[in-house]
Amino acid sequence: MLTFFGKALRKFRIDRGLLLKDMANALGFTAAFLSAIEMGRKKIPENLLGKLKNIYSLDDETVQQFRSAAEKSAEEVVMRVKGLSEQDQDLVMCFAKKFYSFSEIKKQGILKFLQEDE
Repeated sequence: MLTFFGKALRKFRIDRGLLLKDMANALGFTAAFLSAIEMGRKKIPENLLGKLKNIYSLDDETVQQFRSAAEKSAEEVVMRVKGLSEQDQDLVMCFAKKFYSFSEIKKQGILKFLQEDE
């Protein structure tokens, strides 16, 4: 699942006709790492916006759009269910769907349960 930042980066790349591997090389990353950033599996490196600005001569407005997308992405949690058992997928999806309807007491109970083994 693409994050806000991943969508912005991919759109930027595609709009300029850049292949993932070509952009990754220009930025000093592997294609796998850049793909993981787009998909939200890797944290956005602190120097990425600076590299994008310098390499692609971005204007301040475009940099701000990337910065805003990065901030929104930092607020997201991405969990891949591919490869999980059907039961585990059901658990993840059910939790995600019901999370916002949980009472504070229920949230505290779930958190306590999840932290028991820490």
